[in-house]
Amino acid sequence: MSSILDEHLGYVADPVRLDRFRQAIAKTIQPGNRIADVGCGSAILGLLCLQAGAGHIDAIDSTAAIEIARQSLTKAGWGEQVTFIHGKSFQMELAQPGRRRHLRPRRLLASTTD
Repeated sequence: MSSILDEHLGYVADPVRLDRFRQAIAKTIQPGNRIADVGCGSAILGLLCLQAGAGHIDAIDSTAAIEIARQSLTKAGWGEQVTFIHGKSFQMELAQPGRRRHLRPRRLLASTTD
């Protein structure tokens, strides 16, 4: 878990990278959007989406980082607006609460480290 934590601390400690994501997200997110944060890691991008007005985040990660995301966003007061899913994104079906049909999120977050 410490190597996962170290990796993600590097992401959130890069102010230039975060500012670029914040700007792009602010231009893209519409109030109330439901966002799939695939490979969410610490869910920093999901957090930025919530701060920009997203209504709900489906945070998906197959590693132990999903627990970091759960603890961080819950402690920050956003836990009720996030569904934390531990698993592989290509094996997921996201069901919209209160409906039988599955949804396809309108926005998909992705980031690369290169």
